[in-house]
Amino acid sequence: MHFESDYGDEARWRTPWELFDQAKASALFELAEKAVNLTQEIIAREGKQ
Repeated sequence: MHFESDYGDEARWRTPWELFDQAKASALFELAEKAVNLTQEIIAREGKQ
């Protein structure tokens, strides 16, 4: 996902803006936020052990 969001689809000559609409971008952003939150929880738990 990271490559496509930065560079698009080079094989098909499509920009990131052509690949992702607002709904898709919002869904991916929410997923990224969840990943950050989970990572922070894991780090906090590891620090307590």
